[in-house]
Amino acid sequence: MIMNRRTFKIQIGEVEHAIEMLRTEGPKVNFPGPVRVYHTLTGEFNQIIIEYEFPDLATYDAFWQEWSASELAAAFMPGWNAINLPGGSNELFFKEIEL
Repeated sequence: MIMNRRTFKIQIGEVEHAIEMLRTEGPKVNFPGPVRVYHTLTGEFNQIIIEYEFPDLATYDAFWQEWSASELAAAFMPGWNAINLPGGSNELFFKEIEL
């Protein structure tokens, strides 16, 4: 299993708007596995973390290629980019064990 963790720095005062955008648009996307959305309680504020699960790297690659070319992405991304700040991260993790 591959977990893709993406961290977004959100403009001050826009975290709830960002979460609402994800709550509205997320169900329209055919994700290949579970997706979790977090926002910070302590530490660096005004962040949203999204974790996506993929069975393997091939599925990860195919999903993001398809998403990037979709009409849904074309409609969603301008609004999403408008409330994001530079920075953040895009990490991939391989699940070794589950306890």
